[in-house]
Amino acid sequence: MMKNIFWINFLLIFLVTISFLQSKNHFLAHENLEPYKNERYDFSLLITKSFKKTFSKNGDGIKLVSPISPEIEIRAWGSHNALFHKMEEHIDFIAQSEVIESISNIMFNSIQWKQIISKKRGMKIMRIISLKNDIFYSVYCSAPIKEFDNYFSLFEKVSHSFRLDFN
Repeated sequence: MMKNIFWINFLLIFLVTISFLQSKNHFLAHENLEPYKNERYDFSLLITKSFKKTFSKNGDGIKLVSPISPEIEIRAWGSHNALFHKMEEHIDFIAQSEVIESISNIMFNSIQWKQIISKKRGMKIMRIISLKNDIFYSVYCSAPIKEFDNYFSLFEKVSHSFRLDFN
């Protein structure tokens, strides 16, 4: 009798867990996106409607935080290359505080990007950076390491929608 109760409880917990994970993935798969335009640095991208939006006071960009967890976020910004860094120096600066897993050259929307996957304090980070006309453009996406793969397609969809609006 006790074995049966154990297995019934195990099965219920398993089904509830599967249901939760499916609903979370359903949320991600059907995420509604809306356009965001940055007037200061003339870029735009699609952002998630359901994430909480915080706009930088100086107009550099936007921060989005998931309604599911405050640890899941997306940021997009532009910044003047005041120190006249080359791309490699910028990546070296990132490597001082994060463990870099991979660096890829990618091209989309006629822009050459570096895509960097890294880890820092239990978080996994995907960022894309580009240097154009002495301005660094960045999209930074992070989630806890165990949840990162669930969000990767959303992160990629948002970051790859990035467009420069001048030219």
